[in-house]
Amino acid sequence: MEPTWNPTARFLITISALKEEELRKVFDVLLKRHVVNVLVINGTEDAHLYTYNPYDNFACGKYYKDIISYGVCLQATNNLYPNKLVTGLRNCTLIATVPQRPPYSEDPSRMPAGAPKTLGVEQHLFIEFGKTEGFNVIFNYEYENDVYSKIASNMKVTGTMSKLQNNKTDAIFGSIPMTSRRSDAFECLYGHLDFHDDLRFFVKSASYVPNWKYVYLEFSPLVWCLLLLVFLSYSTIVILMHPTEDKVDCMLNLLRALFLNSLKMPDRVSVKLLTFVDMNSDDDNILQVIHSSAITPVVARDATTKSLFRHQGYLISAKTAAEFTALFQNLLKDPTWNPYALFLIVVRSLKAEELKKVFDVLLKTHVINVQVMNYTDDPHLYTYNPYDNFACGKYYKDIISYGVCLQATDLYPNKLVTGLRNCTLRTTVPHRIPFAIDPSQPDVDKRLKLGIEQYLFKLIGETEYFKVNFSYNVENVFSPINSNMEASGPMAMLQNNETDVMLGCCVLSEVRADAFTYLNGHLDYHDDFTFCSKECTLYTYMEICLFRIQSYSMEHTIVSIPVVFHNSDLPAPC
Repeated sequence: MEPTWNPTARFLITISALKEEELRKVFDVLLKRHVVNVLVINGTEDAHLYTYNPYDNFACGKYYKDIISYGVCLQATNNLYPNKLVTGLRNCTLIATVPQRPPYSEDPSRMPAGAPKTLGVEQHLFIEFGKTEGFNVIFNYEYENDVYSKIASNMKVTGTMSKLQNNKTDAIFGSIPMTSRRSDAFECLYGHLDFHDDLRFFVKSASYVPNWKYVYLEFSPLVWCLLLLVFLSYSTIVILMHPTEDKVDCMLNLLRALFLNSLKMPDRVSVKLLTFVDMNSDDDNILQVIHSSAITPVVARDATTKSLFRHQGYLISAKTAAEFTALFQNLLKDPTWNPYALFLIVVRSLKAEELKKVFDVLLKTHVINVQVMNYTDDPHLYTYNPYDNFACGKYYKDIISYGVCLQATDLYPNKLVTGLRNCTLRTTVPHRIPFAIDPSQPDVDKRLKLGIEQYLFKLIGETEYFKVNFSYNVENVFSPINSNMEASGPMAMLQNNETDVMLGCCVLSEVRADAFTYLNGHLDYHDDFTFCSKECTLYTYMEICLFRIQSYSMEHTIVSIPVVFHNSDLPAPC
């Protein structure tokens, strides 16, 4: 056996002359070596695929009943290596061999007479693992405590640990030192006490060197010469191979506008990282231009691959407008999707009548700061503004043309010309007192019109000059969000553009923060919220009630809100 042997890898075994009655012998050998993710194929013209699953139906990896046939190889499904831990270790009984090494492991039969029969620390931990994963443990104390288990160069084990290789036990623990050879030979659970708590390096004290010499002492003279040679070679290649077409110069100007000037959106970071999305454009020239210009770091991906980087700018390349509109929705499945970033969309074959289809997709996904470029020898730039002339981000009338790309200026202006003034926002509200109140509910005092969040949102509307239309036709259920950032439940109304705002004590989880834009501020962390009213006249009676509203979250946080009511809106005496 090799030190790098990995039984958990995926195996494909081809046997030229394989009879069906010989399959069980093959899988018996694989079972003994704990190889599970395996396909066996008979190397004939009519090739068939076979596998097995020793973890199906609570087999616990000990045996298998049937050999699974996938049929003819070319007709097999794509999922040839499924997850075979169907029932896992549930209802299994594992045999654990342990030595007498207190406090890590203890043999109750060796306890003094009258002493309580206890187990060691690692035994208790393994029992807790069993409770979590649903398996039982039987301890075997036949352990040669004085014999050190050695592992030869061919990974053959002597001593008590040979029981693992011979399938006489399932686990061995009890202050077992973890050596490099043992970690190669066996699967291991490891934690705090694997290695030492203190590791020190002792090096010779450095001699005194003037500070100015640190400029060149970082590398040896040979390394400096090689760096200079590489720099000169690279610069020469870039100068000779750099294209000079107008469309390339145009793109470089756009990238400089994006990144060298550090354009900022309100409350957003400077754009410093570019995400390049290739939608099967079959054109590597764009990516070569970006790399050769060295304007900004680039993260390259295709339309179906998810990215873990926080997108600060998008450069999207597509062959046709139809290809762009079909694949653009895949970007929304990213947890790091950012519609507020600056977008540059390059379409190789773009007709004037196809522009509206492109901008309709962008409007639906709330992408505003965008330039669309036709990648021809005479490139033109186009954009739109759904916030112009009180459009409120709902529609746009005209497509804005910047003309020839090289002559365009002010490419990413502030498009919130009229902002939200004169707009009416559809606001969906569940019934969650005191945060959101549905006045039609029977448990609501008729004098209570709005909840706290409704009242605050109306105040924001008065400040920003927009109106609010509350809708209460919503289920009061939790809205989960799957791995593709698709919401279900009430919050799906936001993604389907059925509503503009969701209020009502919505728990801000991490995945929701990735999927939606949210308002956060005064009540996020503080537990005191005070209303200040106009001072009353001499004959006006005021009653100040202190309501202690205890809202238990996962951290059992108690929020106290002192509320001041005017006499005209005063509820029953406190």
